[in-house]
Amino acid sequence: MSVASEIARIKNNIAAAYDEAEAKGATMPAAENSANLADTVASIPTSVLPIVDATYSQQNAIVTRFLNETSYSVDDYSYSDVMRYKETATEYRKDIPSSYSLDRTRRCVIADGYAEKCLTIDTNAISNITPDPVGGIFIAENNDGSVAQIGRLIPTGSLRMIGLPSCGNVRDLGGWNCDGGKVKYGLVFRGSKFAGSRGITISENDKAVLKKLVGIRTDIDFQLSSEGGARESSALGEDIEYISLPSNTDYTGMVNLGGDASVIKSALLKVIYNAKKGIPTYFHCFYGADRTGTLACVIESILGLSQSDIDKDYELTTFSGNADRPRTYTRGGVSVYRELIEYLYSFGKSNLRDNVVKWALRLGISVADLNTFRRAMIDGNPADLTVDQVSVSYSLTNASLSYQPSSTPEYDSFTTNIIPDPGYTLNGASVQVTMNNIDITAEVYSNGVITIPTVTGNVAVSVAAASVSRLPTEYQEVEYIENTSTAWIDTGIVSKYGIRTKVGASITTTGSYQAVIAAYGSVRDNVGFVGLKSWWAAPNAATAGSEITLERAVKYHIDCVRTQNGCLSFDSLSAGTNAYTDFTNTVTYGLFARNKGTTCDYCFKGKVYYCEIYDGNDLVANMIPCYRKSDNKAGMYDIVRSVFLTSQDASAEFSAG
Repeated sequence: MSVASEIARIKNNIAAAYDEAEAKGATMPAAENSANLADTVASIPTSVLPIVDATYSQQNAIVTRFLNETSYSVDDYSYSDVMRYKETATEYRKDIPSSYSLDRTRRCVIADGYAEKCLTIDTNAISNITPDPVGGIFIAENNDGSVAQIGRLIPTGSLRMIGLPSCGNVRDLGGWNCDGGKVKYGLVFRGSKFAGSRGITISENDKAVLKKLVGIRTDIDFQLSSEGGARESSALGEDIEYISLPSNTDYTGMVNLGGDASVIKSALLKVIYNAKKGIPTYFHCFYGADRTGTLACVIESILGLSQSDIDKDYELTTFSGNADRPRTYTRGGVSVYRELIEYLYSFGKSNLRDNVVKWALRLGISVADLNTFRRAMIDGNPADLTVDQVSVSYSLTNASLSYQPSSTPEYDSFTTNIIPDPGYTLNGASVQVTMNNIDITAEVYSNGVITIPTVTGNVAVSVAAASVSRLPTEYQEVEYIENTSTAWIDTGIVSKYGIRTKVGASITTTGSYQAVIAAYGSVRDNVGFVGLKSWWAAPNAATAGSEITLERAVKYHIDCVRTQNGCLSFDSLSAGTNAYTDFTNTVTYGLFARNKGTTCDYCFKGKVYYCEIYDGNDLVANMIPCYRKSDNKAGMYDIVRSVFLTSQDASAEFSAG
């Protein structure tokens, strides 16, 4: 039978059911489709056409007893109850649901009202409908294709076990109580292999149930190639998305962040993505026990199932008859399931959910994705998960950051750009990043960008930008140069009317007269400061300016303007004026001394940080403290005239600092 003819036949049967329902007085919907058929049939007056109430349980009797009678202590993994239920003799497979039985094998159209899916199959037992109040409907045919019976499917029990004769241990993760409600049906399913080693192949009828009624669209396969995994396409068909994630480890080995947790991360991200999109996903290994059980434990923990229920879902695999998995399951002398739970509890939280959330965050899954997943998977109102905050501290010199929060979510990424202040650069800058007091600079800093992929503790960022070099490459700028004897510099700038000098200096030795910057002229043209005595205005004669006490090792800013009334100030304090206007001078200024033309006097013992000389408004000299790299000779480099000025006294040198 072709696909087209099969679809046509299903549509005809649904149409026939609607015709019969209308003839019997049903309330007809606007859209006559499989989703509305159950309600339509249910509206037929029972006095006209008694409708079969097909009640059955999506949990068989022994599983129902196990779920209702068992509650585990989260602090004691020394015992398990599942084996005594598993060993109870039954006439049915314990991993499939009970069903509604027809009088004989018939072709039936089965519609699931919750999932809004429809399937036609030859069967004598109907099951696999979502256990929800919406229920479902079935239309059983006679041999000639006419409608023999219409029934309202009423599944009971919250666990949706999927009955597949050729494929065991299959169930919906929906129905469990969880944070803020119940887990939705129809989105995530766990089970065993569809095809694998030992000649195992899923039947066409079971494929149809999974694809058409259950609605599986993605197949996540943990099997190795030796088990029948690592296939080119899903055993359900090429129309099913197939994600092959072969894993030769499970339990703690599958989730250990100190090892390779990439398989479970990929699987979990795919489940999260599909749930957000409403795409039903089936994940499995060979038996659906160990690798499958590990992922199920993680998913159910994130959704907020009780730990006892998570344990019971793990143990349900025992009823398949292929793999006994009590919560005490031991392999190689190790209680592997208990070890998994203990590892997941190692992230510092008080309950399993919060520990697994922290594990997932460390794995690189964002809290936003986890919250979206919970909203997609939970029928109710789950509270949003929150993330611990860690502190971020800063020490910034001549720089700022594009992003500078005082705290950031733990396990989130953290990125910020370093922005040097004007006149500063990151070339030669000092940058250090620590996390939990461990230096991680080499791993997270490059080319002005700090990127921490996963923040796992308190972060400290320290940046000191370097000054942009104003000098040729053969010179190294420094903070100051210092004279301790008789070194001095001839600035080459003649002292005259309208000259203004600005000097940053600090004195280190007090006592006799000392001139920072001065020239001797026809009327004793002196500019400078003198020990602990006086500042001298320019020009001046015998009468000095006001005396101001100076402190050693203090950086003063000297600003002297040669005007009609010479004036001298430092740090906004005036040092005096005079009225000399008739002067001439051909002598250039000395720095660190008074230049007398052929000799100097009043050598200044101290430090000079900068020296600027103006003629009116024009900057005629801008001298920067530095040393010449080739011979470490210290001096002042004038960036206006591009000249390096060193000591005029061959017997004395400056030091750089």
